[in-house]
Amino acid sequence: MQTPRTELKARRLAHGMTALKLALATGSTEGRLYAIERGRGNPSRDEAEAIARALGVRADSLFPELNIRAGR
Repeated sequence: MQTPRTELKARRLAHGMTALKLALATGSTEGRLYAIERGRGNPSRDEAEAIARALGVRADSLFPELNIRAGR
């Protein structure tokens, strides 16, 4: 069973994206994305939404612990 964080990495890889490519698409850094994927950091609401948008999914599907509602 995948956790939300391993789901993030799986979706990133399924889109053929490196962490650097996703970072560039979201305005983040490669290190920050690796930290989020490893559970060593939590994204802000804006980061979560940018990551989800770049991957074509809803933020609450990747980060349910943030209680992000669709459409704010």
